[in-house]
Amino acid sequence: MPRCALALVLALCAAPAQARDLVVRQRVTSDVNGRTSQHESTEYLTATQSVHDDAGNRVTVDLQARTLTLLDKKEHTYSVTPLDEVRERSERLAAEMQKRLANLPPEARRMLGAAEPAARITPTGKTERIAGYEAKEYTVDAGGVHGSVWMTEALERPGNLADWQRYAQGAIPGPAGKLAAAMARIKGFPLRTTITEAAGPMRMSTTTEVLEVREQAPPADVLTIPAGYRKTGGPFVKEPPAP
Repeated sequence: MPRCALALVLALCAAPAQARDLVVRQRVTSDVNGRTSQHESTEYLTATQSVHDDAGNRVTVDLQARTLTLLDKKEHTYSVTPLDEVRERSERLAAEMQKRLANLPPEARRMLGAAEPAARITPTGKTERIAGYEAKEYTVDAGGVHGSVWMTEALERPGNLADWQRYAQGAIPGPAGKLAAAMARIKGFPLRTTITEAAGPMRMSTTTEVLEVREQAPPADVLTIPAGYRKTGGPFVKEPPAP
């Protein structure tokens, strides 16, 4: 799964409730072995759609149409994949990863978090005001992937995203999937999320922090494909049958 789609999956981890449409502006900071990069992105949340938009890509989950649309702004291309197809492909990849993990030595499985039955959630008791909202911190540990999330109960995610939540919890293979499932059990709306993953000498950390939240509908151009974009098979296109 592309990192932008993974980011979207991890962002959809708050309990759904009836609320107004939201526009959420956030800053994403990534660190790979000490090399840091930063960019801003915006989430547009409605009762039936969730859009993750940044300078390079746009990822749209449409629960009514049951599609995932990936838009590449640099290449001026887009793809549309049924959510059922995305689920099927993700589950197949998860099964393949589980087979590979099963063949690893016990110590390697422990380091990757494969031996953990579920991620551990721990409230730290810390509170902080983020983007104008009071938030509580929780740490989440899934072995090879761990992090923290600051949640506020002052915001509610619009609509009913239960179907997508069930998909999101099982779509990511390995420890990252356990982490997403654990975050989905924490009550509230995420305002700051830090995910750290260690794989051998590689250490990757990503922090997403909300800078501003507005209650308003997304602009029309965010919900449509820009003129001149070319449709492609995209990363979720089915493999051709074996000869």
